[in-house]
Amino acid sequence: MPEKNNDKTIFSLLEVTKSIKKTLKQLYSITFWIKAEMNKLNHYSH
Repeated sequence: MPEKNNDKTIFSLLEVTKSIKKTLKQLYSITFWIKAEMNKLNHYSH
């Protein structure tokens, strides 16, 4: 469930991706691939 902060509604990344997946499933009845780019990737060793 989205978080409310003053006048902003804040969604977690999981909530956004679930919403996108649900929308795509409703719009497309075929299998498809999505290509995406990452702006920055950090690797932290333990």
